Amino acid sequence: RAEALTIAFVHTLFNIAGIAILYPIRIIREIPLKAAEALARLAAQRRRWAVTYVIAMFIVVPLVGIVVLN
Repeated sequence: RAEALTIAFVHTLFNIAGIAILYPIRIIREIPLKAAEALARLAAQRRRWAVTYVIAMFIVVPLVGIVVLN
């Protein structure tokens, strides 16, 4: 469908623009890396936190978004 292709194209352009704008700034570029390393350390020490994070980010947050938008 044309609508789906249009959305996919816009999504790709949005991602490319974000990379072009944010990647050159070293401090901003390091934020996801440091956050991932911190979460990995936490998950290695306490498995329960890792499971809680996954449940919150992939189940609770989307459900809250659905409820708020409806």
